[in-house]
Amino acid sequence: MVPADDLRARIKELAAAILRQKKILRDLEQAKSDVQSDLNRVLDPMARLPLELSSEIFIRCLPTNSLPNPHPTSAPLLLTTVCRAWSHIAISTPSLWAGIRIEFPCRNPMKERMDLWIGRARSLPLSISLINGPLCFDTRESLQHIADQIQTLKLYLPSGYDLRALATPFPSLKTLIIGRGWEEQRYSDSDDNDYSHDGIECVEMLRAAPGLVECTFDALQHELDDSPFAFHTQTPQLELTHSSLKHLRFGRPSYVYSPSSSRLILKSLTLPALESLRISDWSDDLVAFITRSSPPLKSLETSIPNEFPASLAERVFRVLPGLTDLHVTFSTSISSFLDVLAIGSPPQFLPNLSNLTMSGLIVDHPQYEKLVNMLAARQACSQPQLKTCRLFFSRHLRRSDDGPDAGILAALRQLAAGGMEIHVGVEGQNLL
Repeated sequence: MVPADDLRARIKELAAAILRQKKILRDLEQAKSDVQSDLNRVLDPMARLPLELSSEIFIRCLPTNSLPNPHPTSAPLLLTTVCRAWSHIAISTPSLWAGIRIEFPCRNPMKERMDLWIGRARSLPLSISLINGPLCFDTRESLQHIADQIQTLKLYLPSGYDLRALATPFPSLKTLIIGRGWEEQRYSDSDDNDYSHDGIECVEMLRAAPGLVECTFDALQHELDDSPFAFHTQTPQLELTHSSLKHLRFGRPSYVYSPSSSRLILKSLTLPALESLRISDWSDDLVAFITRSSPPLKSLETSIPNEFPASLAERVFRVLPGLTDLHVTFSTSISSFLDVLAIGSPPQFLPNLSNLTMSGLIVDHPQYEKLVNMLAARQACSQPQLKTCRLFFSRHLRRSDDGPDAGILAALRQLAAGGMEIHVGVEGQNLL
């Protein structure tokens, strides 16, 4: 019988031989992989290109309508899984990683993914889009860590608490979009009204970004403090003078109790550098905001409510003498609006108006007459004349008598012959 010690020694020898063979196998597999990579580089045109060209090709693989998301089946992560050469190109291209769109809830921990992604962007300015929060602590921590690098920030979050949690300076931020999370109705406690944005929270985000140039508040919700659905007590008004903001847009309000979020925000802001404004809420607060700010406002995009406050509109326009572009969307008659534009002589009322766009329902004959008279008065003045006038219908004409008659068309063509660009009809169809 073979002694036990000899058997143990034999087992050790065999185990060592197995380890040696496994190492040889691993080395052979690695050698094969290296040769395959070399062959791929020989055959793959991407690998033969200079890094600058291959990087540009990869950049063109990114989505055009939104920021890339951290999903393995989408660029740029997908590009890192094809082969080592492509992975090297992708990781060596910081601009591929300079933007990220994160939709909640996330199945995997987000902090590690964000840190890895942002690390590959190196020192480039960042664009971050966060959709359908609420934000977790790790995500907030990651954002605050790179706050000085963020240039564009898009927050579609269901709760104003998320905005408060992001209370950190954003010194490089140039573009900010704040809106409600589109999926907020899926939350079981959405009826508790914890998911809303307060105007003060939005103002505080502006305060945190002194270099901000462009800001959009999209479909915000606000509850009156004395509403039975309110979830907080009245907050003192906070005032802010922001000297860099040039473009401010308010999107369509959502579930708005009067006063709307836009009105509350305007009460707090003074914007002396504002050049363009989009707003649908007409109120004395708008007049007070413009008077207080005295901005060089050149572009105004607005909507006319069903009961158009003509006197209020006149006061708004009178404090905007530098306005050059006016875009109005209407849901009812535009007679009152045209009456406002025809007030006094053009040199004293909106003297610099150059481009006028009106969009909405089909107008009737008396309104066409007012339009012609207003345009003729504008064309006759010696001040800078109206260059373009566009009247876009929301639907195609169904009957011939829905549009302007022959006399109106002739008058409009005569104005156009005088140098004014005029469009009447739907997009792509000018009745003139």
